[in-house]
Amino acid sequence: MAELVAGAFLSATFLALFDKLASLEVVDFKGNKLNDVLFKLKIKLLSADTLVNDAEEKQIRNPIVKQWLHVLKEATYDSEDLMHKFNTEALQCKMEVEHGSQVKNLFSAWFDGFYKEVEPKIKEILDRLEYIVKEKDNLGLKGAVGKRSSPRSPPPLVEDSDVYGRDATNEAIVKLLVSADDLGGGNKISVIPITGMGGIGKTTLAQLVFNDSRVKNHGLGVREWITVSDDDDSDVFALTKRILETVTSNTCSVNDPYQVQVRLKEALENKKFLFVLDDVWKLNNDGWSSVMSTFKSGAYGSKIIVTTRNKSIASMMGTVPYHYLQTLSEEDCWKLFEKHAFSSNMESSAHPYLEEIGRAIIKKCKGLPLAVKSLGGLLRSELNREEWENVLNSDIWELEEKVDILPAVLLSYHSLPLHLKRCFSYCTIFPKDYIFSKQQLVLLWISEDLLQPHRKKSLEEVGEEYINELLSRSLFQQNGRIEYHDKRSFVMHDLVHDLAKFVVGDFFLWLDENNTCASLRKARYVSYMRRDWYGSKKYEVLFENKTLRMLLGVSPISGNDQCFCVGKSDQLLVSRELLQRMECLRVISLSGLGITGTLLESISNLKLLRYLDLSNTALKELPASIYTLYNLQTLLLGGCRHLTQLADSIGNLKHLRYLDLSESPIEEIPDALCSLFNLHTILLFWCEKLKRLPSNIALLINLRHLDIRWCLALEGMPQQIGDMRELRTLTDFVVGKSKDHDWCNIRKLGQLQNIHGHLCISKLENVIDIEDVLEANLKEKKHITVLNLKWESEAGDSQRGRELLEGLQPPKNIEKLYIYYYGGTKFPNWVVDGSLSQLVRVRLHGCESCPELPTLGHLPNLKYLYIRRFGLVERIGDEFCSARNPFRCLERLTFFDLPNWKEWSFVDAGEGGVFPRLQYLTLRGCPKLNGGCLPDYLPSLVKLVIVGCEQLTTLGIHQSQDMVDSFPEEGLLPTSSRTLDICHLTNLKSLYILKSPRLQCLPERGLPTSLSHLEILYCPLLN
Repeated sequence: MAELVAGAFLSATFLALFDKLASLEVVDFKGNKLNDVLFKLKIKLLSADTLVNDAEEKQIRNPIVKQWLHVLKEATYDSEDLMHKFNTEALQCKMEVEHGSQVKNLFSAWFDGFYKEVEPKIKEILDRLEYIVKEKDNLGLKGAVGKRSSPRSPPPLVEDSDVYGRDATNEAIVKLLVSADDLGGGNKISVIPITGMGGIGKTTLAQLVFNDSRVKNHGLGVREWITVSDDDDSDVFALTKRILETVTSNTCSVNDPYQVQVRLKEALENKKFLFVLDDVWKLNNDGWSSVMSTFKSGAYGSKIIVTTRNKSIASMMGTVPYHYLQTLSEEDCWKLFEKHAFSSNMESSAHPYLEEIGRAIIKKCKGLPLAVKSLGGLLRSELNREEWENVLNSDIWELEEKVDILPAVLLSYHSLPLHLKRCFSYCTIFPKDYIFSKQQLVLLWISEDLLQPHRKKSLEEVGEEYINELLSRSLFQQNGRIEYHDKRSFVMHDLVHDLAKFVVGDFFLWLDENNTCASLRKARYVSYMRRDWYGSKKYEVLFENKTLRMLLGVSPISGNDQCFCVGKSDQLLVSRELLQRMECLRVISLSGLGITGTLLESISNLKLLRYLDLSNTALKELPASIYTLYNLQTLLLGGCRHLTQLADSIGNLKHLRYLDLSESPIEEIPDALCSLFNLHTILLFWCEKLKRLPSNIALLINLRHLDIRWCLALEGMPQQIGDMRELRTLTDFVVGKSKDHDWCNIRKLGQLQNIHGHLCISKLENVIDIEDVLEANLKEKKHITVLNLKWESEAGDSQRGRELLEGLQPPKNIEKLYIYYYGGTKFPNWVVDGSLSQLVRVRLHGCESCPELPTLGHLPNLKYLYIRRFGLVERIGDEFCSARNPFRCLERLTFFDLPNWKEWSFVDAGEGGVFPRLQYLTLRGCPKLNGGCLPDYLPSLVKLVIVGCEQLTTLGIHQSQDMVDSFPEEGLLPTSSRTLDICHLTNLKSLYILKSPRLQCLPERGLPTSLSHLEILYCPLLN
């Protein structure tokens, strides 16, 4: 079964091999003997390649052809490894010559020795390939030049949130989640199951419900998504541990089941939660009862959504009848197909011949959304009728009864350009349901040479295009379940993962107790869960496998960038002796381990290594031998808390593209680093002791991303930074003091027009000439979406501060604006004139010279507003709101440290009030604020926090029909409150009143009838 699409996989592999055969290093390295054998190798591979297309069709009916393809793939892997060795030896020779070695004079003798070493292997591969090709006659295989898919430009990304035919079910589940707490039956915790066959859309529907605004605003304080792996499913302890790690966002090292249960109970105690347990397969009644016992420490009214293919499990787990998802109607299938197949500027009605074929295609999808989306993505923007008919009439539809792969998904894979086939199938290194980031995957692709070089694009940009293409074909799904530090992350559907596994067969292995010794010896790529224990003697067999290319551990916290680790910190899966045997390793991670110097020294023997992860280790310095890994492209040292310096030998790593030193106490970046012309990304965020960057940094001509967030000791920017016009990421620009002439002037920012994303300009008090700020020309930097402007402390000259901020006007498309310690008395026009209409988040901090707040109510997309330390503000009134319908979208509003603020008045805002969508209101450290000034109409309020507001003696909020659950948050009622009026909070279910020594009585009109929980503590005057 794994060989059903092996032919296409092999064709992609051959292309990569031919590129290696023509590579510069190998050409330079060839002697006459080597030249001859490499030519023979190429001819043999070409001969095999012509047979692959025919074999791909015939192996469906002929199992011997399947075996033939398997043997060919094995020989191809060995050929690749051989080519990597050639390249590495050539590269090492070049490096030693460049460093003045006498190797040049001894080259001939040295080459003869090397050739004698590899000659037997070359001949053995050639003999194998010759035998494989000769077998074509016995198998009836015919040679032909197959039609190769040509790459197409990436189409627009398709939104995965489009759901058809599920409106009624979606609405029913949402109502259950926001209705009466126990849903009947007197259960403290309610469980709502969703069931149906694979690919029917269970997870998609659960996501839709989970992210519904009504559910988000219902006061379920803990909202978590837990994807249940196959291992967790049958292991109650593993499942409980995974839930604990998800809830706490920390890895749990405890291995005692009882202690894990206790910790989870404590984490959930008296908290109302919503959990999604996605993709449950094998959980039995006893196991579920054990898990539920830990949940019951949570608050009354907590909810759990379960998705499973198994109706029996759905019945066993549910406290309400399960929702069984039927296949989609033909019309809903067509709407979904149409959405994915036709781009935004195309109408299906304009191509009636395609619509006819398309409707015939979707009938074969049998109502499965995943199948419909896959084929829609496959045919997206394709107007050639013949291509549509090829999909409709493909023989692959006939495989449905023979294999467990969805034919529509197989068709989507089959149509991929060759360069994408290996990239897609490579993703089987991740376990099912694993959330992986773009950065994580692209770096691994690069380590395997899977990305086609492009003259005008970096490999990283090519990798992003590949991801977009796979996403558009629904082979990847964008992760919409959790926020991932503003980074894009992805997941593969189970059925798509099955396809990827079939493609790669036994050469990719997920380590578990079911592995056989034969599979361990055969695998080329091994990955496994970092938390698991691999103490069995049988795993030693793995290290008899000298052709292993990858040893990759992934974090149990899915989606964590620092995810790679080998074994446990107290039991390394790999030792120095074992590591020395694995000469073909290209990827290895030792993240999070107490590694030894001898183990690191043995890494120097891994001459083919491309990717080395030593992050989160106790490393104090890199051994000199690491700097001889001339093939190294990715070096991860983030979180190495004892690493204070790099040696000048770092300049030997000429192929290094990605260097992560984040969260390390590194004090200085050696100038030698600037000789690494291939370096593309440097991460230095949270390097708090780093004072300066290398002065000759502009030598890094390919550097595109420089992340220096929170490098608080940086004194300025090197002069050359302004000449790096191709930089796409420069997170911070620190203005150096003028007396130090070796710092870059802020005016040089004007030359950096390609900067994208986040830009923080700090130490603005060091700017001398206002003209320099104007030359920086921020308003023309169209790709900046986040701007952070910082003075170190309150500026002395208010007029100068105003002129400076006026000159720092951002582009109109800015989404987030942060201003710290601005010393002007008034904000410039660009802040208040409404031109920044795309602003979503604003934070104004430490503007102590401003007597009033700027006008912000008219910003149509503003959702988050944080105001802190405005010491002169006494009144907030109409000037703050300005518009007739202010703050239409504002969801979170915080006032913090306004010591003189007394009065808050509001414009006549019309229907909906001043804050129609405000969900979270926080007032902290406003001791003079009069309680009669608070807004009395907050229809969407969910959470209210009031701390340090001593003058709030009366607190009344009326007609807040949608405010739910708890008020105030964690009992934070002002200690000065004497009266309480909350009778109009008709959805309030829990009331906590703690430490209110002046409170004398509850509302005269009584408490809301919806109240189900009342707790009063430390209120001595309450009658």
